[in-house]
Amino acid sequence: MSTKTTPGDRLMLAGSFLALVGVLTVAGGIVRGLNGNRLGLDEALIGAVIVGVSSVPLAAAKDQQQKERRAYVRRWRLERGYF
Repeated sequence: MSTKTTPGDRLMLAGSFLALVGVLTVAGGIVRGLNGNRLGLDEALIGAVIVGVSSVPLAAAKDQQQKERRAYVRRWRLERGYF
């Protein structure tokens, strides 16, 4: 198995990082809102938007990984003479 980073892996990492930032922003906004800061709830809303945006690179990563897997299976079959 190759340890080389593929484009799908990089997209997965970017999406996961965005999701983590979004969740932490939501949590921070809720805590600030509970402590009486009115802007904290706006911050929580921004965090929810960030979590939603993180789905874009994650969906792209899924498609990329499926393409890579199909290419790997195609190469494997050609090497063994199944086609």
